[in-house]
Amino acid sequence: MTHLPPAARQPIRLHGGGPAFGLPEVSPYTMKTEVQLQLAGLPYIHVRAQPADSPKGQLPFIIDGDVPDGRVTVADSTFIRSYIEQKYGLDLDACLSPEQRAVAWAVERMAENQLGWVMNYFRYADDASFEKGPARWFDAMPEPQRSELRRALREKVMANLFSVGITRHSHDEILLLGPAPYHDMYAAADMLPPRRSEAERDDPHPVVAAFMQHEESVNFSLDEVRETVIPTYMGLVKQLDDHLGRLFAFLDSAGRMDDTLIVLTSDHGDYLGDHWLGEKELFHEESVRIPMILYHPGREADATRGSVDSALVEAIDLAPTFLEAAGGVAQPHRLEGRSLLPRLTGTPTPDWRDAVFSECDYAFRPARRTLGLPPDRARAWMLRDDRWKYIAYDGFRPQLFDLQEDPHEYVDLGLSPAHAEIRTRLEARLFEWLRHRRIR
Repeated sequence: MTHLPPAARQPIRLHGGGPAFGLPEVSPYTMKTEVQLQLAGLPYIHVRAQPADSPKGQLPFIIDGDVPDGRVTVADSTFIRSYIEQKYGLDLDACLSPEQRAVAWAVERMAENQLGWVMNYFRYADDASFEKGPARWFDAMPEPQRSELRRALREKVMANLFSVGITRHSHDEILLLGPAPYHDMYAAADMLPPRRSEAERDDPHPVVAAFMQHEESVNFSLDEVRETVIPTYMGLVKQLDDHLGRLFAFLDSAGRMDDTLIVLTSDHGDYLGDHWLGEKELFHEESVRIPMILYHPGREADATRGSVDSALVEAIDLAPTFLEAAGGVAQPHRLEGRSLLPRLTGTPTPDWRDAVFSECDYAFRPARRTLGLPPDRARAWMLRDDRWKYIAYDGFRPQLFDLQEDPHEYVDLGLSPAHAEIRTRLEARLFEWLRHRRIR
């Protein structure tokens, strides 16, 4: 058991925003402090609070001690960490060298002070981002209070952004706040051309047409926007690649490449103007087909090392993979994914899946209001096999794409009489998947 100093036996009261949007804690700074308390082995109680409750007007803050004379209140995640380390004789970076401490502190400050403000700009200044994010915090309030609270919050944050200087820059200048040399490493000449056709825009599916009206879709349909944003985005990808190289070099020098399973993947792609769309919600390959690169340290994986596997995999395969790699017991009764370890070691998997699935809830997006849908009807589902992609929408006709003859998904066969039998077969398969999902 972890030994706790006597003064730490009374739980610290950590005040944060509380759970929301499927997260255990809505404030990233509170979540950071919570992780640090867990690393320190200090008992704590999570208390929901408002920023106005804090002595500094922001979350998180902690109250340590149980009696008024001995009670200490500390606000701000940085000062909370300093307090718990000094109070309880801890060093959360004890395993780091002086150089590593300096790099870690520099990255933390850059992320919280620069990147954090830039993220807030796009979250509050962009109408679409505000509507699908902070505006949702007040959904449970009646009108007119809901609209007034949304307006007041946005005005307050925008005033703060102006005071720190972010909104004194133009939109394009803010996009260039990536660090040198990455922000100007690439130019428009380095970009791939957009994947889109005039026919897609002239006669789109109703749901796709509604998404085409989104602000980000209209913006990324313009060459000048793509030529400004995408080169900077490419530079940030290169920056990430360089830092991963540093991480892997450290793992190698520490001898940890011999016992570390590494996965490089993503949660989604981005349209960036492909198919006349922005963002990511729909089911074209640009959105749903993501990297899945795995490194297995064991010699048993040498047979497949450096190879490309074209089997259909899903993000839900990672949990069973990690479970098996850690020596755990398989949980097929509640995990729908399949362990990828057999494919890494060259073990035959004759019963591997022949289709993958995805689903979308766009109730929070402007497209729902454009289509006049209630929130519970803004749903879509995708089935993709080696050749066909079938997309079902609640309340609208389906889409069908022949990925063999039309790999860029320009021709929607959702109304083609010649493909009615294929649509019927794939619809039945999708319904079978929906009936057998292991949802608890």
